[in-house]
Amino acid sequence: MAKQKKSLKTTFLHIFKDKNGNVVIVQKPNIPLIVWFILAMLGYFISDGMVGLALDYIVAAALMLWALLEVFYGINIFRRILGIVVLVALFYF
Repeated sequence: MAKQKKSLKTTFLHIFKDKNGNVVIVQKPNIPLIVWFILAMLGYFISDGMVGLALDYIVAAALMLWALLEVFYGINIFRRILGIVVLVALFYF
């Protein structure tokens, strides 16, 4: 039983550790995520017409860019899996 607990702890730490051995779950957002958040909030006020449609496309593109950056350049396995989940959600919805 002790081996299983140690194994779970090791797996957990492996998923969340970066290349320097630091546990990283949250980090400062990068530019595509900031653009996505600001324009998504703006989209609540501007949702009609061509401007609203263009805003929807830019919001989706910014989130997709963020997810792709996480998949390919994520700091740890958790961030890469998070990028994959967001990409799947974007294509599903």
